[in-house]
Amino acid sequence: MNRPTLKIFSDYTCPFCYVLLPKINRLQQELSIEVAWYPVLSHPETPEEGLPLTELIGDRGLLEDAVNSATALAEQEQIDLVIPERVSSSKMAIWMSECARQHGKFESYHRRVYQAYFEEGRDIGDDETILDIIRSLQIPREDVLAFGRNRQRYGKIMARRVLECRKREVTKVPTLILDDLKIEGSWPYPVLFKTVKRAIKGC
Repeated sequence: MNRPTLKIFSDYTCPFCYVLLPKINRLQQELSIEVAWYPVLSHPETPEEGLPLTELIGDRGLLEDAVNSATALAEQEQIDLVIPERVSSSKMAIWMSECARQHGKFESYHRRVYQAYFEEGRDIGDDETILDIIRSLQIPREDVLAFGRNRQRYGKIMARRVLECRKREVTKVPTLILDDLKIEGSWPYPVLFKTVKRAIKGC
């Protein structure tokens, strides 16, 4: 019998997506599910050189609440979270995630990109940052170059992802989907566990 798949739509510049990682790892250990991460551009308007966080979220009260909430969630998961003052473009990071997926290195890549951005303060919109991560995973250089040249294939992958987001009305990250269940945001683990467990029984 095939195990149900929990689909997770996320963005590498979203702190709530990062603090979700250990919770998802626990879900996989405690429940009979598959997990599929689908990185998406939550802020496609961000230029390649990045954007000050205060410009992306102009409301200072809203920004402060978001930072405090993300920091509190990170402390619960024992993650040393540092919110960058400048938001990177995650386009390159998302693109290369598919290269890592092809080589069976997606999970390691996924975690390293988040760590580079939210713990090491590196610009994941910079090609060298992403290529350093790719090289650390020992993905052959010629495979990376070949993947990079195949923009048409990447375009098709992302087009399908955008269509699925529209179909499932995914408007924010993180969003978790399992069959008819849809969860938005980073929930406390006990609530997340019970909700997903009920959904599995209904599959």
